[in-house]
Amino acid sequence: MPKETRRVEIVTKKTIRTYAFLFHTARESLWHAEYDEKGRFFDCLSCITFCAFTLEAFFNHIGSQFIDHWARIERKLSPSDKLDLIADELGVSIKRDIVPFNDFKRLLWFRDYAAHGKTTTDEVIETHKLLPGERPPTGKTAWEKECTLDNARRYFESTRLMVEQLHQATGPDETDLPFLFPSSAGYHARENINDSKLNA
Repeated sequence: MPKETRRVEIVTKKTIRTYAFLFHTARESLWHAEYDEKGRFFDCLSCITFCAFTLEAFFNHIGSQFIDHWARIERKLSPSDKLDLIADELGVSIKRDIVPFNDFKRLLWFRDYAAHGKTTTDEVIETHKLLPGERPPTGKTAWEKECTLDNARRYFESTRLMVEQLHQATGPDETDLPFLFPSSAGYHARENINDSKLNA
């Protein structure tokens, strides 16, 4: 005999830390790049792109918490401007010529290429020494050359360190780790829901 069911409306309130989801996406891409040589170029492309997205999403996360007028200005600011404003608010000295922030400018360049991608025709000039009958390699553009495993590893580590340094400046307690929980949720149930409400 089938069990009797009850109609319940579940109301969930969920906080999404977008930057953490993007960081975990970058990490998954890096893992794939480490172990799958066949698709490595694309995994490195994904990893580097999502590292850049992680940083901007984290800036929006921190800015909304510590800068009162953030919602009004955040779309007018470049990622570089956001970093400067947040660093000033938190009293953090950002040195862009040393690790990890020395990779920030390059990540922004890559992010702009990926986020605002356009079809282009580029001329690539390279010099190679070839054996008789050897086919020359196809030239690579600057962004293609960036998609290597070593670069993906480096940018991933720099992204992690940049986020952790800024997060630490906010004075978190020891349980507040920036990448631990990409989301949190709470819910409650409402019973005795009529059919029209259930199917709305």
